[in-house]
Amino acid sequence: MEYRGDGECNCGETCTSCPADCLCDTNPPTTTIKCDNTTCSSGWYNADISITLSCSDGTGSGCDKIYYCQGQTCDLVEYLYTGPVSFNLITEGTNYVRFYSKDKAVPANTETSCSPAFCPRSQIIKLDKTPPTTEIK
Repeated sequence: MEYRGDGECNCGETCTSCPADCLCDTNPPTTTIKCDNTTCSSGWYNADISITLSCSDGTGSGCDKIYYCQGQTCDLVEYLYTGPVSFNLITEGTNYVRFYSKDKAVPANTETSCSPAFCPRSQIIKLDKTPPTTEIK
C-alpha cells in the first residue's frame, strides 16, 4: 500500500507510513443464505423457516457489515457483522430475502455478485402452511 498523505492508502504498493487501521484487501466478501441450515429450496415450504445469512471474506480484511431485509422493495438494514444473522420467516406466500455484505477494507469491497446495478442479491422463498382440504360429495 502507498500512503497518499490524505489518510487513505492505495493497494498494490509497499506501504511505508500507512495508518495502522488501513486495511488493504482487493477480494470481496461472499454472503450465503441457508434455509433451516441447508441450501434454500426453489419449492414450497410448509412450516416456518429459519433463515441464516453468513459472510465470508477468506483471507481478506474480514466481514464488516451485512445488509438485509424481507420483501421485494424493502429498505435494507445495516448490521455490524459479528457472526451469522438468523431470523424466522413466517409469512405465507412468495417471500423475498434481499442481502449483501461489505468487508473491512479501506475502501470497503462489496461482494462481486452484487454490483450496484444488481445489488442486493435476492432469494425467493415460498411458504404455504395451510393444509389442503378435501370434501366428500
